[in-house]
Amino acid sequence: MHYDCLGQLISVGAKVLWSAHNSHAGFDQGVMDVVSMSPKRVRVEHGDTGRKSTVDPRSLVVVDLILAQHKAQKKPA
Repeated sequence: MHYDCLGQLISVGAKVLWSAHNSHAGFDQGVMDVVSMSPKRVRVEHGDTGRKSTVDPRSLVVVDLILAQHKAQKKPA
């Protein structure tokens, strides 16, 4: 089991933000999908580009609940 930097459980299929500490990029890479997990790392994929990275789970923030709430609050066009 892996937990993000806020203590939320990470699971395959979760939507996450990844902070690439080595590039000081913050969370500007957008929402990524968790595609697999190993005992020490999490593999994420960016839906728009298909780019995959294997990362430290402590550099992730699970945003599933935030995205679900945002969709629920949107007004129909």
